[in-house]
Amino acid sequence: MSYPGRLHVSSDGNILQETGHCGNQHPDPTAVKVQKVKHAIKRASIETHNNPQVIVAEAVATASEPTAARLPVTRSLKRTIRRKRQKELPGLKLPRNLEELVVPETLKLTSKGE
Repeated sequence: MSYPGRLHVSSDGNILQETGHCGNQHPDPTAVKVQKVKHAIKRASIETHNNPQVIVAEAVATASEPTAARLPVTRSLKRTIRRKRQKELPGLKLPRNLEELVVPETLKLTSKGE
């Protein structure tokens, strides 16, 4: 485990020297919200077939202004979606003939679920 700082204390408990960042770190509420938005983007990239621009736009629209300001740039978020889809969704095998052609059930439904 790595610690961002060190605290040198004398035998009687007095602080002699502090290097780096020590002490109690208060969680940054905006950073927590940014992580939640990024997680929602990753989840939507797997659960929907929406265009990456649409997924990012929906996530940013629901985020507060300070949260949206601290999100990575759109290009990076779209790359994250691409990587998540490549990792989680296996590519479809190309059939050599019509007998091998199998269309997954999720791709047989329209946006209305019909």
